[in-house]
Amino acid sequence: DDSEYTEVTYLSDMNQEKVEGTNGHANDNNSSDCTEVVSTLNGNTTGTENVKNREQGLLVTAPNDDVSKHDDTRIGDKVIPEPSERPKIITTQAKSPEKILADNTVDIEPLKVDWIDPPPEQASLIAAVLSTSIGRRSNACGTIKMIASNKKKAAALARTRILLDALILAINDGSQTAEEKELFLEAQARATIAISHLSEVKENRVLLAQHPGLVKTLIDVIKIDKGEARVAACRSLVMMSKIQQNKTTIVKTDGLVALFADIMSGRYDKHTECGGKAGISSSFSSAHSNSNGGSRSQCQSRGNSSRGGSMTIRQCKSARYQEFLSLACVNCCAAFSHLAKDCASSAILCKDEAFISALLSLCSNTRTPMFKRCLELLAHLTRFSGNCEVLASNGAIVQVLVTSGKAKCLEERLCALRSFQNISAVCAESRMILAADSVLGPLVSAAFEGTKDEQEASLGTILNLALETGTLVSLTNTKNFTAVLIHIINSADASSTSCERARQILRLIANW
Repeated sequence: DDSEYTEVTYLSDMNQEKVEGTNGHANDNNSSDCTEVVSTLNGNTTGTENVKNREQGLLVTAPNDDVSKHDDTRIGDKVIPEPSERPKIITTQAKSPEKILADNTVDIEPLKVDWIDPPPEQASLIAAVLSTSIGRRSNACGTIKMIASNKKKAAALARTRILLDALILAINDGSQTAEEKELFLEAQARATIAISHLSEVKENRVLLAQHPGLVKTLIDVIKIDKGEARVAACRSLVMMSKIQQNKTTIVKTDGLVALFADIMSGRYDKHTECGGKAGISSSFSSAHSNSNGGSRSQCQSRGNSSRGGSMTIRQCKSARYQEFLSLACVNCCAAFSHLAKDCASSAILCKDEAFISALLSLCSNTRTPMFKRCLELLAHLTRFSGNCEVLASNGAIVQVLVTSGKAKCLEERLCALRSFQNISAVCAESRMILAADSVLGPLVSAAFEGTKDEQEASLGTILNLALETGTLVSLTNTKNFTAVLIHIINSADASSTSCERARQILRLIANW
């Protein structure tokens, strides 16, 4: 499911070197999606290698035949040869975002389903779900939910004729009386959980996403319900969004991005009868410990202890509101993370104001349990080159990355530095924006004081910036900039990658 990751690619010493993405691993299966940066400068490249590397799009040095040979210069007992060739930059045009999208667009074709006639037992269950008796419907949905929890039977169950339509009817039917409201809520939750179980099977995800009315039904459940059914609906959409063929369909569904963004940030339920101002900080841990809970017995025990009697389903949902909200927030963030790994979906998310606002609100508050997840989500957005200028132009996003780059947690610092690395990879406008004291200072500090990974990521960003001539004055004016580069080149502790990048930066500055 991670085959659609994109990442920054660096090319050094004639070999392609993959820089790990924010998820901690490189992906060799989808390099066409990656944001490309060409940054190799070698002084000893042969002509044959130059031709080969020009074809591959590498930045290499070529001999300058117009430069005359120089005599050796003798200093004391040492003979210092003068260079017979000087660095020459050969620039290449990176693949445009439009070309990346065109090359990686997945054609959505209607799925041909081999529907299965239900056996007698399942036929009676489907008939009960379609009946007018809410009690029979609730019991039948519960039985289907139990069958769907068996992954060996889930694939065939999803392809059983009329079953999905019956579950959609059980969720949407509003013909019940006031006395039947509680039973209807129970049937609705059971039908939604059954769909969630079906989505756990990979073979069912395209079928569910393309089934008429199913995605819209899940969105309606998320809007109306505030308990276990909403969590199950969010979970179903998370599972569907893992499939490449479903990503564009889901992200373009009317109202889905804004709805998920509001739930993730806690704004959607800000004024509700369940909990007043919504929040996810108080019960986030308990939500994970009870992620498979939600049983009615727990609600009943709470009711017995507090009131001396059992609680209704609505009261149960109200009592466990914070727990269910926390799980819904986690699922919304997970769905965005899967969608952000696709270039087309990532571009849509990056331009959605509600999504960016929710992301910034969570990334700006380090005390929020969702902080690290949202910081990683922001890093996913930087992997598509078409987003870089939009992200760099947003001062709040740059400030979040600068702050995270100074955090105590190594994972947060690396995530921020690699996000800067991605943003500065191709777009000239992004490089000019990032060439500010507020960004360059922390980058130089990370290169000097950081770990091996931090040093390589910060030097990778500085190297990207140095490729734009308009940033060179800002770079050289940064405090300790040249001294840090020389220190890295002569340091025994620095990696070969860091040393080579430091040399390349100095060569670029000297060349201009």
